[in-house]
Parts: sequence; structure tokens; C-alpha cells
Amino acid sequence: MHIFLHAICAKDIKFCWSVLGNKVLDICDQSTNTIYKERGYITTPRYPNNYPGALKCSKTIQGIEGQRIRVYILDIDLESSGSCADRVYIEGDFKTATYCGNQSHGLAFKSLGNMVTVHFFSNRKGQNKGFWLYYEGMPQFCKVYLTNHIQLDAPVAKPPDSKFAWL
Repeated sequence: MHIFLHAICAKDIKFCWSVLGNKVLDICDQSTNTIYKERGYITTPRYPNNYPGALKCSKTIQGIEGQRIRVYILDIDLESSGSCADRVYIEGDFKTATYCGNQSHGLAFKSLGNMVTVHFFSNRKGQNKGFWLYYEGMPQFCKVYLTNHIQLDAPVAKPPDSKFAWL
């Protein structure tokens, strides 16, 4: 676990993300398997230097009830001989995503619930720089009727009066 007190810039990315005061977690650090922070960063071991081979690591991100988790790829450079030999596999509530090589940056995963697990697999062959992920818990959005009365036995088909609004 590292605490970075300055901005980190990946040399092949055209932008720089400030991580002032945030903990950057190594996905293979076994001191914690479940993360309860609302937002943070996860990297491969030794990032931005090459990660070791033959790894199987994971971190579970547990949000508060009612949150959804978003995972962003800030940087990715994984050995990609064969079909995703080294890969990041993200799963949560009936949804999965797999990333390898240096194929993607930006929003990688939006959960349906408040828990996501990020897995990292590497083989014994070539190793590259690895990945740098950012995650954050987001509130679920809902529709709210503002009315001057409540009817519990049947759904409202249309707004009952002008005091209706979408939030």
C-alpha cells in the first residue's frame, strides 16, 4: 500500500490524474481483500514498472447500500500473447468485463449493485507495465413523485396535479 503525495503521470497517457492523499492499492496486496472506501485507485504490483508473472489476485469493492460502482481504466498495458494471456476481469451482479493488452481507457464497468470484484491474472511469459484503475461509488438514480397525496394501493398512471416533478 502506498500513499502518493504528488500527481502521478503515466508516460503514455496525455493527461495526468492527481491522487493527492489517496491510497493506491496493489491488487495483490493480501493485507486487505475487500475495500470499503467510496473511491480509490488499484494497480498491478510494481506499477508503473513491470508486474511479476504467474499471478492470480483480486480485490472486492464493497459500496454502501444503494450505490453502484464504476471502474475506470486510467492506464493499461498487459502482455497479450494469445487470447488475453494476462487480463483484468471485472465482475458484479450478473455482469462481467475482460480487458487485456492496451485496448481500452475510460469507463470500463458500471455495476448493477453495490459490489464489484476486480481480478488480475498473469502467466509466466512476458510481463508489461500493468494497469491503473480508479473506482467510485455512485448513488442509484430513482424517479420521485412529489404530490399532495399518496395512493398506496395502485400506481399513479399520470401526474395527479401540477406538483409533479422528476428529480
